[in-house]
Amino acid sequence: MRLALISRTFEGAAAIVVSATLLALAAAPPKREQTSVGITALPPATYASFFGQQRQMIADSLQWQIRLAEWQPLAWPPEQFKFELRNEESKAVSQFTLHAWRPPSQALQVNQIDEIDIFGDRLLILGRAGASSTEADVVDLPSGRILDRFSCFMPVVSPDHRFVAFLKSFPGHPGPVSVTAEYLVYSLAQGSAFNRPHFKPDILTDAGWAVYPPGATNAPGSNLVPGLDSPVHWISSGRLFWLDAHTMAFTDRYPAENRLVVVDLSKEVQAPVVRTKLLNTSGLIDLQRCRNNYSPEDLKNISADPSGLIRVQQISPAPETPGYVRLRFDPSPCLTRTELTLELP
Repeated sequence: MRLALISRTFEGAAAIVVSATLLALAAAPPKREQTSVGITALPPATYASFFGQQRQMIADSLQWQIRLAEWQPLAWPPEQFKFELRNEESKAVSQFTLHAWRPPSQALQVNQIDEIDIFGDRLLILGRAGASSTEADVVDLPSGRILDRFSCFMPVVSPDHRFVAFLKSFPGHPGPVSVTAEYLVYSLAQGSAFNRPHFKPDILTDAGWAVYPPGATNAPGSNLVPGLDSPVHWISSGRLFWLDAHTMAFTDRYPAENRLVVVDLSKEVQAPVVRTKLLNTSGLIDLQRCRNNYSPEDLKNISADPSGLIRVQQISPAPETPGYVRLRFDPSPCLTRTELTLELP
């Protein structure tokens, strides 16, 4: 089912450009990898929008039209959000209210709603209590009953709204520990118990199936590694990306290497097919190009691990070269190129 999501600001449409997409390659298909030309802008992830002003929202599917009808108080932050539902077949109209604080648990709250998505008879509401603290609520339609809720970090919904991919949230952690990234996917086609295959359904911080790195479990505290200097995984792309309805991609750095990670969810979240490809640091970074941009001491530290200079701004399919993806890098004076086309691993 192809669904539409329309998001408008309260004072008019606003676009925030934080990354870029692509146009077609002008050259012949690459043999292995090459630089590329022609880049246009991707819409930003909704969690990156301004925090402090509620926007109007509408979501449509073949069966439903849902809009955020009002919020109270109008002065930010709101304490409750009223949704209006219209059944496209029966034309019946109903409403439900989402409160910022929801008993019995007071562990999570929503002060601002960033995104709404429909999958079948389920509505996904992504909201924030703080600038970087996202909560997902899964709501039954048309009753408005909350089926599930969980915290997530950097969530991005698949094009068909079936999956939401995100990083495991970081709990409070006493003692000398490091935080390592665990990449998770929640399936809206399944219930809350399915999406917590090993743990209690009422745990708010451990929803979703772990798809990367190898051995990740999404157990409570599983993204905490003893020691402040322990090697850890961390996302080196600006966000998670969907190449199509069931394939996500990102780059991960561990401990001094960047890898393109491609996750195929054709067989659902419990059976991901994960492939990776190493990004060649020496082919992307030339410290001689930027020796005048850093002090001798800084350049010495950078030369010990230049992989940290690689930040991927965007990952997109290469439209004229099936089986390839295009990477766009954040600008850096040390980079030998700004774009790279790679064969999928």
